[in-house]
Amino acid sequence: TEVQLCLVHQMRNSAKYVTHTDLREVMKDLKVVYQAPSEQKGLEALELAREKWNKKYPAIFRSWDKNWDRLANIY
Repeated sequence: TEVQLCLVHQMRNSAKYVTHTDLREVMKDLKVVYQAPSEQKGLEALELAREKWNKKYPAIFRSWDKNWDRLANIY
């Protein structure tokens, strides 16, 4: 049985690390990840978001990397 993590919980977990002023833009960038048509496109979107936000919010991407195998079940 494959277990998929809840994207809502992953997004909420990501949001807790972000300042209010950046929240909308960070969430918009992460939304592209889970709306991607394939796992490869999702990974590409995640890397684009990482390039933009990792310096300021590295905890977000540690969480996505740690959970990617169970998040990628959506594809």
